[in-house]
Parts: sequence; C-alpha cells; structure tokens
Amino acid sequence: MNKTMLVVAVLLLLVGGQGRLEAQASEARVEVSVDLRGAVREALATSGRLASLEAGRDGAEADRFLATSAFVPEVSVTGRYTRLSELPESARTLNLGPDLGGSFVLPQLLDQHAGRVQVSLPITDLLYRSARLLSAAGDRVAAQEARVEAERARVAAEARTRYVELVLAERTAESLRAIESRHATWHREVRARAEAGVVAGSDRLEVEAQWLAVQRDRVAAEARVLAAQQRLAVVMGRPAHTALRARGLGPVAEVNDADASATPPDVAFLVHARRALLALVDAERLAALPSVSLTFGVDVAAPHPRAFAQSQLEAVATWDAGVVVSFSLGQALASVARADRLESEAASLAAEERELRLRMEAETAVAASDLTSGVTRLEVAIEVERLARELLALRREEYEVGTLSAAQQALAEAAHLRSVLAMHEAEAEAHLAHARLLETRALVD
Repeated sequence: MNKTMLVVAVLLLLVGGQGRLEAQASEARVEVSVDLRGAVREALATSGRLASLEAGRDGAEADRFLATSAFVPEVSVTGRYTRLSELPESARTLNLGPDLGGSFVLPQLLDQHAGRVQVSLPITDLLYRSARLLSAAGDRVAAQEARVEAERARVAAEARTRYVELVLAERTAESLRAIESRHATWHREVRARAEAGVVAGSDRLEVEAQWLAVQRDRVAAEARVLAAQQRLAVVMGRPAHTALRARGLGPVAEVNDADASATPPDVAFLVHARRALLALVDAERLAALPSVSLTFGVDVAAPHPRAFAQSQLEAVATWDAGVVVSFSLGQALASVARADRLESEAASLAAEERELRLRMEAETAVAASDLTSGVTRLEVAIEVERLARELLALRREEYEVGTLSAAQQALAEAAHLRSVLAMHEAEAEAHLAHARLLETRALVD
C-alpha cells in the first residue's frame, strides 16, 4: 500500500512539474503578429552586417574629407623674442677723434620682437597627385555606398524568405489540423460501421492508416512552424523565444524595372573600386616626378636688425618668395613599384567585374522566369484544389448513399489533402521567386 501511494505521489509530482514547465514555456514565448513589410523593416533596422557597412561608408566619407585638406595651402606662423644684455658705457663709446667732437656713446640696443608668416603651395601635388587622391576617395565612397545598397537588398530578401517560410509552415499546419479534425470524425464513423459489419475491415484499416499519416504530418508541420518562427525572429533581431505569427501574404506583386539600378550594386562596387585603384595608379606615377613648391613669407621685427641706435620700438616688415624643386630617386622607384602593384589589382577587379555582370544577368533572367512560372503554377494549383474539393464533396455524397467504399473515400480525402498542400507550396514558391528577383534587382520593396 505504501509503495502504491509512493508511486502515485511521484506520478502526480511529475505531472504537476510538467504542467508548470509548460506554463512557464508558454509565458516565456511572447506571441507577436507581424506582416511582410514589418518583418523587412525590422530586419533592416537591426541587421549587424548592414550597420557595419554603413559605418564603413561613414569612414570613407571621412577619408574623402581628409583628401580635400591637401588643397589647403600650408601656413606657418612663428614668433620670437630676443633679450639683449645691457652693455657698459665703455663698450658703447666710440672715439671719433678731436676733429669730430671727441667721443660718442651709443644707446643700449632694445630687445627684439619679431614674427613670421610663411605660406607653402605644392604646385605639382595640387595639380596632379592630390586631384587623383581626391578622385580615388570619391570612388571609395561610391563603392561603400554600393555595398550598403546591395546588403540592404540581401537583408530584405532574407527577411522575405523567412517570412514566406513561416506563412507556408503555418498554413500547412492549419490545413493539417482541420483535415485531422475532419478525419477523426470520419474515423469514428468508419469504425462504428466496421463493427456493425457495414464497412469492410480492409477499408477501416485504410482509413486508420490515413488518419495516422495526417497526424504524423501535422506534428511535423507544427515543428516546422516553430523552426520558421525562430529563423524569422533571428533575422528581425528579436529573441528566439518570440512566437511570431504571420498575417498572411497578399498577391504576388509585379517588379517595376524602372525602380532598379542600371548597374547592380555588387557590380557598381567593383566598378568604383577599380576606378579608385586606377586613380591611385596615376597618383603614384606622378609622385615619381620632381615636385615643385612655391613659398612666400613675411617677417615683421621691432626693432629691425638693419635699424641701429633706435630708442623706441618700431616694426619693419620684409618679405621673401621662392621656388623649391625636390626629387628623390628612392621614392620615385618605390612609387613606380606601388603603381605597378595597384595596376595589377585593378586588372583583377576588371576581370571579376566582367564575370559578375554575366552572372548577375543570368540570375536576373532566371529569377524573372521563376516568377512567371511560379505565378502560373499557383493559378493551376488553385484550380486543382477547387476541383479536388468539389470531387471530395461528390465522393462524400456517394459514400453516404453507399455507392462508394470507405477506401475510395479515403483516396479522395488524400487527393484533396495533396492539392491543398500543393497550393500552399505553389504560393510560397511564387513569393520566394519574387523575393529573389527583388534581390537581383537590388530592390528593397
């Protein structure tokens, strides 16, 4: 008796614990309804890859601003103060002789205050090398912008794909639950008739096998719903335990070619990257030439070194101008070597660009063809499901009047189930083809 009571207590404890765990799991999974546009919008707002590329684009903008600073002349301002020691009168006395009045005492030299402003203008760098560097910086900004645009399209396409997968899983599970409920009623009816001897035993087994198959498919479909929810939650930047519910899919929209870029962003990235390298090649080759700079300076000193015997400070300005020509053989050879290396990289990008153009054209053509055929398959699947539903209604009437066996009725039920699932799959495939076409055209919506 004690053992029996212990076993019952343990079972009650396990059942109660399982119930509490299920309740906690139900509380932890927050159910959120989301539509396609909302899923895409959240995915774009929370994408770490997109945020990283946008930061890289901002860095490229800063580099371009830095390149413009090369066009600002170099200005230097210096100042100085010179403290002169006081000399004794004997050191400042000039003996002029008796004819000129004997002697003359010079005044103390005043402390000197001076300043200089100098402007340097690298003519060759400004006209040639700096202009190429600025052009390269601009192309790098355009390349980063193209990468951001391409990544936005990829993130949006992934969000669409995950959303469509969730819709397909939910609709499949919903259809299977409805069919399972209908099969349960029919299964009880067939079993009762079989016990009464009205339905053959083989027909009863056929119905039971089909009912179990529907249950199996329903369990698998519910597992796919959970997996699809988690995948979509990750793309949207939400916790994995969020129970997302899709609001459904509208009709497959047409893709407007006018909204697409003339050059795909992935190709545009290679184009601008190659242009940046070619601009750097020109800059390096020009750096191998002698450089010429102009200088201009203004000095202001009080007292001026050329002014003697001043008793008070009086500023005097002077100016100078010059040309500086410099050349380094070692730097010239290094610039030529860097130019050759950059030129080879540009050639590699050109080959990659040609290959990517062909591949993108093929992918776009295939995606457009898939979308057209997907819409056609969806229309056919909808018509097939309608016919299977009408046939099932007729078969039920025949079964009720006794002109159709339970096995034949089971075949009609299975055909209708296949048509429903095929219709859901066809709709999902059409929307997935639409998402792929948007991605190849680099369109977010």
